[in-house]
This record gives sequence, C-alpha cells and structure tokens, in this order.
Amino acid sequence: MKMKLLCLVLVIFIVFSCKKNDPPTDSGSSQLWIKVDQAIPDFNITLKCTDINGTKKDYTVAYTDKNFDPNLKTITDKDNSNSSSWILVYDDFDRTDEISLQLKDGKIIKAKGFDYKEKRLIEVVSGVNGSYSVVDKDISIIEKIIYVE
Repeated sequence: MKMKLLCLVLVIFIVFSCKKNDPPTDSGSSQLWIKVDQAIPDFNITLKCTDINGTKKDYTVAYTDKNFDPNLKTITDKDNSNSSSWILVYDDFDRTDEISLQLKDGKIIKAKGFDYKEKRLIEVVSGVNGSYSVVDKDISIIEKIIYVE
C-alpha cells in the first residue's frame, strides 16, 4: 500500500513539475521598432513568424529611399539633438527567432528575434569601412517617447 501511494505521489509530482511551453493566450502584441542611420542603403527585413496556433508566416518590411513600407507608426525622439525617428514596422501577436536584414548588395545582418508580446527596439548603424551592424536598445527608450507624446 505504501508503495502504491509513493508511486501515485511521484506521478503527480512529475505531472505538475513539467514545464508547459504553450504560448500565451491573453491579449498583447509583439512589436519591432527600428531606427536607421542616414548612411544606410536600402534593405529588406524578413521575419519568419509563428502565431499562437503554430502557423508559420513570412513578414517583409522594405526600407527604400529612407522610408519603411509598412510604416505603422513614427515617433520622433525630441530629446535627441538631431530629432531622429523610431519607426514601428511590426505589430502583431507572433514570435520569431531571428530578424534578418538583407542589404541590396547581398550582405545579411542578423538580429535576435522576439517572443510573444515582446517589444524589440533596434538601431541599424554604419561603421567603418562601409560595414553595418544592428544595435539592441532598451525598450524603455521608446516607452518614454510614446508616453510623453
């Protein structure tokens, strides 16, 4: 009898200790905000997204002639002396493992993706010798700008 009780307790413990990896079901969205250095040439952003049902979809953002398509929202950073703008290019309830930026010359820059309901803030900057990179920024920067507006 003690052995059966011990096995039952062990099974219950194992069942309740298993981590559940189900995506969240409450409202909220994942967002990608981006700022681009003026020296950056045209590029495309590709996101391979997965929705809460496990359905995969591709999402593309084009940066052409210093404009984003789509441009869901523009926020100007008034604290910055050059009044740069942050652009919301993605706003949906999905996740992606990686953000890929493909420049017109074929170079690909990769950045960390986002999870469900995660907001990402990245800046594309030019470096020395014509190199480009992605810099992660603290999301509190954009939250301050949005809520001040």
